[in-house]
Amino acid sequence: MTLRNEDTRTARVAVVAAALFVLAGLLGRCGAEPSPALAQAPGRPRWSHTSALMLAQAAVHEADWRALGDLGGIFQVVTNRRHEGETFAAALRRVMPNLAAGNTGRAWVLGLPVGPIHHSPPGWPWRLPAAHFSQDWMRLHDHAVSLLTGTQAPPCEGYPTRWFGRVCDRARLETALESGMWVEVPCGGTANAFLSAIDPD
Repeated sequence: MTLRNEDTRTARVAVVAAALFVLAGLLGRCGAEPSPALAQAPGRPRWSHTSALMLAQAAVHEADWRALGDLGGIFQVVTNRRHEGETFAAALRRVMPNLAAGNTGRAWVLGLPVGPIHHSPPGWPWRLPAAHFSQDWMRLHDHAVSLLTGTQAPPCEGYPTRWFGRVCDRARLETALESGMWVEVPCGGTANAFLSAIDPD
C-alpha cells in the first residue's frame, strides 16, 4: 500500500468515526454512548451489591424483564470499557450517564429494589402493578450477581464495546456496520446488537 493510499484510508476512517459520534447523540432508552478511549483493566472488576442492582436495572431499561442475554452483553461492554481501578458501578455510570442521572423516559427502573417487587416504583407508567414482574426481576438480579462474581460465563463472543437497539437505534446500527469499523458479536437472543471494533490490521 502506498503512503498516499494509507493517508486516504486514515482520513476516511476519521470521517466515519466522527459521523458515528455525532449520530450517537444523547443516550435514550437504547444503546451506550460511544467512548473515544476504551481502556480494559486487568482482572475482574471490583463490584458490590449496588453493581448487581444497577446492572439488572440497566437490562430492564435497555430491553425487558427477561433480558438475560442483554444483561450479559451490557456486563461485557461495561467490563471492557472499565478503567483500571474503577469499580463496575462507576464504569456503568460512565457508560450510561443519562440513565444514571434519570434523564430517560424509563427512569422508573432506578426505583426497582433488591429482592422482590412489592410496590410499583415512582413513575411506573402502567396499570398492571410492577409486582407482576417480580419473579422475572429477581431472576435478572441473580443473573447479574452470577456474572459479577464469575460463577456464570459471559454470553458474548468477541470483545463488545458498544450496543444499539435493533429497532429504536436501527439507523445508527446500520451506519456502524456499513462503516466497516464494527461487527456484531453473538450474545444469544438479545433485543440489542452488541458490537466489537474491527482491527484495521
